[in-house]
Amino acid sequence: MLAVLSFLLFLAVAAGQPSSINDVTILDPEEIKAGIDAGEYDVILDVRGEDEWDIGHIEGATLALNLASFPSTTIETASPSDFAGCESCTIVVYCRSGARATVALQNLIAAGFNGTLYNGQGTSQWENAGYTLVNDDSVVPLCSSNEVGQCAASNTVAPESPNTSPSMGATDSPTPPTNPTLPSSAGSKEIVPVTLEPAAFKEGIDAGEYDAIIDVRRQDEWDSGHIEGAIFALNLAIFGDPTLATASPADFMGCETCTIVVYCRSGARAAAALENLIAAGFNGTLYNGQGVSQWQAAGYSLVSTDSVVPPCTKSDIGTCVADATTEPVATMIPTKIADEETADSGSKSMRSWSTAMLATLLSAHTVL
Repeated sequence: MLAVLSFLLFLAVAAGQPSSINDVTILDPEEIKAGIDAGEYDVILDVRGEDEWDIGHIEGATLALNLASFPSTTIETASPSDFAGCESCTIVVYCRSGARATVALQNLIAAGFNGTLYNGQGTSQWENAGYTLVNDDSVVPLCSSNEVGQCAASNTVAPESPNTSPSMGATDSPTPPTNPTLPSSAGSKEIVPVTLEPAAFKEGIDAGEYDAIIDVRRQDEWDSGHIEGAIFALNLAIFGDPTLATASPADFMGCETCTIVVYCRSGARAAAALENLIAAGFNGTLYNGQGVSQWQAAGYSLVSTDSVVPPCTKSDIGTCVADATTEPVATMIPTKIADEETADSGSKSMRSWSTAMLATLLSAHTVL
């Protein structure tokens, strides 16, 4: 019966439908990795069997043995009560493909877990995306040692070093990765991005409030549809990863003090990409536009137009067009960034843009 239920739930996941009872967000491997690097998760639960765990698991995970089978009289399983204290925290659950993770999440919800819950799919997707598995010990989540609601990931920007099992010493706990290529923003004001709901996001687009709308997903995701007026910043959430091609914060130099919205599929990669921008010295008005999932759920459509070039990348630092006008910004160049095949059309667009900008400046001078 469990096998049948797991299969049916897996089909629902594969079809992109929310699981029954509640809407649990399904994370792609890149989103999980970005969230791990940004310290966004209080718990990462591996709900497979012990033999699967021993072969390899995601770093920083906690083994919740066969949690999808809880309660069972035939096999040993973990229990939701093993994670008491984490009820309101941010939890990612994964297995091999996502089916058992779905069932385990239902068990947690039935036990009263009402924090931010993610289905991290499985080690199959993780490895297919180019990430490796490890053979370290299971960690003890900090929240399981605290009272309900004491969620470390929700109370700090920096990742907390996980409390490890007794077999690991304190010095053996994983160290959050650093990015030595990014300039330090120490001493600057604290920048806290604001999360936008789709309606507010759309309203800002219509009012021309944003200097740059940055899509930080993969190429295949971009090609399947994106928000109109967006700039494609390939995998910006994992900038610095030597195994994958990524955009760089340097691609947007000139926009450091401007108004920027970043989005992905659900918001996790957007949060990590914003951290990369902040670390690189971006200190304007920054928004997390969440993702295309929320955008489409709100009834808005995606387009298949080319990536645009934000005007601020062609200006001196601090020259932010959206901050200087209440009219919608119409000066973005409809050409792919660094696309040699469209260099000629890009040059024509640049001349058109320059003419429009000159007209704007002359008009402003006349008013003054």
